[in-house]
Amino acid sequence: MNSLNKDLWYEWSSVKACRPYEDEMYGILCGLPQTEMTEGAMFQTARLFVYRRLLALWGKIAAADRSLFIDDVKLVSSQQNGKIFFFVHGRAIEKICSGASGFDAGRKRFWSWGRGFFGSTGSLYIPKTGYYLVMRFPQNGHDEEILELLRLAEINASVRTKNSNTEIILRDRQQIVDFIGWTGCVNTVLALEDKSIMRETQNVQNRMMNCDMANIGKTAQTAAKQLQLIKRLEEEDAFGKLPEALKELIGLRKEYPEATLCELGKKLSRPIGKSTVEYRWKKIYKLASQILKGEGTNVLREG
Repeated sequence: MNSLNKDLWYEWSSVKACRPYEDEMYGILCGLPQTEMTEGAMFQTARLFVYRRLLALWGKIAAADRSLFIDDVKLVSSQQNGKIFFFVHGRAIEKICSGASGFDAGRKRFWSWGRGFFGSTGSLYIPKTGYYLVMRFPQNGHDEEILELLRLAEINASVRTKNSNTEIILRDRQQIVDFIGWTGCVNTVLALEDKSIMRETQNVQNRMMNCDMANIGKTAQTAAKQLQLIKRLEEEDAFGKLPEALKELIGLRKEYPEATLCELGKKLSRPIGKSTVEYRWKKIYKLASQILKGEGTNVLREG
């Protein structure tokens, strides 16, 4: 899980950027807590790759506009309780917002924004059962925009509020795969599919093993019950009163206490199937009950 999560964010940070770059940058900033300052705003994130992605995109914009500076997006600290703080100058914010404000939820540009928003807010979880993709961001943020994006993609999501944050949660594996694929992280999609296949294979193996264990337990219980009955018959010296066909079956059970009914049937001098073996054991139980209750031997001979 940790490896897949790490690979996802490495891939996200290296996906080829689409013009206009402001769309994705705006999506990144939309998902981060910020503090207004005199000349701009301070943003915080727990992921250094988010800052690096933002800086790389800003570098493309600043290189084409001499009124802008590369250090308008500047790392301030990466050592405060695992939080990374970076400053974005007011002119950079204005450039990003003005450039991104022009898109009207057009599919390509909207997904550029969504890729940025996912990078700054998303987390992928693969517990022992199920799959979860969560986008967590400050309340009163951009839940309507991301929900609209998911609606356009026909992806179902649940929304909840937790600790002053809004959480949008995807639980369907295929829809998670689709969403990540639309952000451009194709290698992660393939890894998720591989993970799903491996998990399903393991589940099938576990079900088969559980079934085998249940059958083994059932066989052991049946054999124990039969051996207990045989012991009672021997103690009462009643074994000789049984028909020869039943004696042979009892003898095989004593010789092979762990064998299944099917296996016992195959070992008889005249092999029979499991259903016939079950029928003969029912007959043994009935006759044994009559013998142990002293109901005579005539009934036995009739069998």
